[in-house]
Parts: sequence; C-alpha cells; structure tokens
Amino acid sequence: MWIQDIVTKLEMEYDMNSKHGGAMINYDVVELVSAGMVKEGDCKIDEDGLYHKGKLITCYSLTDYGMDTLCDLKVKVGGH
Repeated sequence: MWIQDIVTKLEMEYDMNSKHGGAMINYDVVELVSAGMVKEGDCKIDEDGLYHKGKLITCYSLTDYGMDTLCDLKVKVGGH
C-alpha cells in the first residue's frame, strides 16, 4: 500500500487530519520497517502531488513477521 493511502486511512480512523498527524503516521510506518513488521517496496517521486509533490513516496507491505504479529494480536484482543 502506498504511503499516501496508509496516511489517509489512518488519519480518518484516528481523527488525525492535520499536517502533524500525517507526519506522525508517516514516522510510525518508518518505525514499523525498523521493527521488521513492514517492508518497503516500490518508490517513486510524487509528480502528481498525491502526497507531497516532488518528494519520494514508498509502497509498503507486511512482512511474514508483521502478519504473524497482527494475527497474534487479533487473538489476544478478540479482533476479527
């Protein structure tokens, strides 16, 4: 999923519709990469202004470790 899609969905979900909120979400995604739960895929320059015109945008996906952790959390907290 591209970063602009992740940020948009989480801004709506957690009522973080501000420049600061979006920056915090972006930072959290980078932290998930550091933790090995998410990995970077394709990257490109945002020429269309989808997120930050002229800046690098990245596509992310869950790693096997990230998926296992998510499934474990769903069991522990009773999610579906």
